[in-house]
Amino acid sequence: MHGRDSYENGFMAKCAEYGLPYDAAVSLLKIAEGGDPNLQRATEIFKDWLTTEKHTVRLGEVLSGIARKHGVGLDDIRKENGLSSNFVKPGQTLRIPKVKAER
Repeated sequence: MHGRDSYENGFMAKCAEYGLPYDAAVSLLKIAEGGDPNLQRATEIFKDWLTTEKHTVRLGEVLSGIARKHGVGLDDIRKENGLSSNFVKPGQTLRIPKVKAER
């Protein structure tokens, strides 16, 4: 049992090191081993991880400043979060679209 625990702790550490969602990585491993996890949920988690990042609004922050900080447009943030205005409040978690690198 000790070996399995250290393997799992090592796997969790690797996920954290690379910023991978642990639950999605476990689901994909189960798929590879012939298990039957929720593939759709794992896919959704990875898609979210690849296309957005999270930002928790701090006291004094405004949406335009958050957009500028992340290099995205106000409309992009509003659309991703279903916002109809620029109003945000401290503690609110926003999904920020990741900027694609230009080639």
